[in-house]
Amino acid sequence: MLELFKRGYSFAGLDISKPMLNYSLEKAKKAGVKIEVIHADMRNFNTKKSFDFAFCTLGSLTVETNKELLSHLDSVAACLEKGSLYLLDGGIQFDWTKLGSESWTVIKDGLVINVAWRCCTAKLCGAEDSCENNP
Repeated sequence: MLELFKRGYSFAGLDISKPMLNYSLEKAKKAGVKIEVIHADMRNFNTKKSFDFAFCTLGSLTVETNKELLSHLDSVAACLEKGSLYLLDGGIQFDWTKLGSESWTVIKDGLVINVAWRCCTAKLCGAEDSCENNP
């Protein structure tokens, strides 16, 4: 985000977790970056202003049903200017309890990349309780 700020962009972050929003504000302050944070549930939210671009990174879209996914997409669409883009990085996993760990190796042009991925579902449980605006 610091690089985007240096290039003249302003941005806002949305999260259901107040501690995560506070962490973001602290990191931004240390970097001399002014950011806006929005405390809301990504499955159903609205913002006071509109944006030119939105993205959800690192597979952090946590919805459990098609209805929640559509609600999320409607919420994003409502806060974007006409013709804006929404970049969704990662996949959609409806049942987080089925997550575990995976690993694989990619070899290309002599470069070896070992990937190990793990998700601890215990940290995900109860996150929705931290949002006062939870529908």
